[in-house]
Order: sequence, then structure tokens, then C-alpha cells
Amino acid sequence: MGSQRQRCPGGDRLQPVQARTPPQDARPEGRDPCLPNAPGVGKGLAGRRQAARGPVASVAGLVGDAAAGEFEAFVRIYDAVRGLIDEVLASPGTAKVPTDPAELYAVSSAIARVADRKTFPNVLKYAQRLPKEFEIVTAVDAVKRDPGLAKTSAFGEWAVSNQDVVV
Repeated sequence: MGSQRQRCPGGDRLQPVQARTPPQDARPEGRDPCLPNAPGVGKGLAGRRQAARGPVASVAGLVGDAAAGEFEAFVRIYDAVRGLIDEVLASPGTAKVPTDPAELYAVSSAIARVADRKTFPNVLKYAQRLPKEFEIVTAVDAVKRDPGLAKTSAFGEWAVSNQDVVV
């Protein structure tokens, strides 16, 4: 018999299916009929990854192992620093400073992103507690995003104290 098109619940992708769907016990174990017919999908690599690491790994069937791994690392890093941004803005002198470089970059880019004229003094106060390269990245990213921050007294003081590295 010919094949029909089946709409998969996850989106608009259409996959060919047989006119007569095989019984559940005849399908490969754990095989999702909406996933592409590729090696390592279903019970293979994607199935093992999902069982081993949870729901983030389930995107591997959609975007591939490399992109899924990068996404999983992104989620893990940002979970580790969740809540820290509010703490930095409220009390920059006592907020936790991560030691992992990936977490340091996540925090520095996040506080640079939320910096405004009101919070910029606290952002710079916290940034001065970071390793020098992350301090510079934080200040420069914030000013690139909002050039008006360069006109604040906080930035002026910071720039004078970092004149050896600021160009």
C-alpha cells in the first residue's frame, strides 16, 4: 500500500507512515515514529542520553548531539548562577563570586545586560571583585549596550582606576 503523511505532535514536521501501522510490539523498542529515520535515534544514542540526563537530552533528536550538548551546558551554567543577578544588584559587596570561568562569564554578561543608570554603580562595584578580565568585559559590554552609561560618575571613577587597560 502507499504511504500517508502523519502530523507529529511536536510541530509541523510531517513524516511518512505506512498505511497500516504495525502493532506496538512490532515497532523497535522506544522508537518515536515522529523522529527522523536516522541511526542513533530512538532506543539508540538519543534514548540512552534521555534516560541518563533527563529532558534536555531529548532535544538531541531534533537538533543533533553537538547542539544538544551545547544547550545542556548553557542550561547547567545558567542554573548555577540563577538568582545571583538580583543579589549582585542588591548587595554587590557580599554577593557570591563564582570560581568557574563559564559561570564568571555568564554572570558578567548578565549583569552587563541589565545595567542601567540606577544599577550601574552596583554592577561596577561587583565587577571589581571579579578577575580583571571579567571586570573589563562587564564594564565594556554594559557601555557598548548603553553608551549613556559612559557618562555616569561611576564609570568615570572606574575608568580612572582602570586606565592602564581601558582603550
